[in-house]
Amino acid sequence: MQHTESKLTLHRIELTVFLGWPESERKTAQTVLLDIDFCFPHFLKACETDELADTICYADLIPQLQIYINEQSYKLIEHLTYDIYQWLHKKIMRETKLQIKITKFPPVATLSGGVSFEYGDK
Repeated sequence: MQHTESKLTLHRIELTVFLGWPESERKTAQTVLLDIDFCFPHFLKACETDELADTICYADLIPQLQIYINEQSYKLIEHLTYDIYQWLHKKIMRETKLQIKITKFPPVATLSGGVSFEYGDK
């Protein structure tokens, strides 16, 4: 049997973060949305074993990420996205590729859909 790449995607994780260019915007935490793609370049053992230990436990990972984010302050979503990418790479299997997307909803007139930034491995 040939094993191909696989991907685990987490959609619209709500994180609270101190984020914004002006200091006044960073004083109050705001909610951003996080999407993460974990791309495994090998067969993921959990496909056969049905065991949580053989994959990424996102139920544990997300609260740990929120704790980390609570200790930070960010001016730009670009920096926030890159910081999350770096943090996740320290927590997961080294060969796993990541794609991170952050969406925020800044108080900008006529910008009703928010703004997003993506960063990751290709």
